[in-house]
Amino acid sequence: MGLLKVKPFEAGPSKSGSSLTQGESRGQAYYRLGMTAAAQEELLGRRVDPEADAIALTVTNDPKLHHLMGIRLVPVSDPNALSVSSAPHGSVGLKLAAWRSTGGGKRSPVSLVVVNRQVNGGGISVKLPDWARPEPDIAAAARR
Repeated sequence: MGLLKVKPFEAGPSKSGSSLTQGESRGQAYYRLGMTAAAQEELLGRRVDPEADAIALTVTNDPKLHHLMGIRLVPVSDPNALSVSSAPHGSVGLKLAAWRSTGGGKRSPVSLVVVNRQVNGGGISVKLPDWARPEPDIAAAARR
């Protein structure tokens, strides 16, 4: 009878500590991006100070990149700054206008998978859930 080598279970990518959800207020759909304190430190290098810091997001309808969203920490004076609000336990959140027609209703939070931890200009790149991806501009891509 031989001995078996026991290995730890590897469940694949771990949660990023960042999530996206869809809500609805007065018939208007919105997205809410949340980030735990641990995720802020790990992914952005430090905790976000809502008084001095903001988040800049990059979303595109380029067919090759429409599944990604860039997240950067910027000063509140930055022209692309989106103000953050404090949440319990050091988390922060942003409420965003929906960038695609969603059909209304609410969606449960989805953990965002980090695709790139160092993008040009600083920040990170995360994979958007299917329901939050902008419609790709295939005509513009064909003109290139």
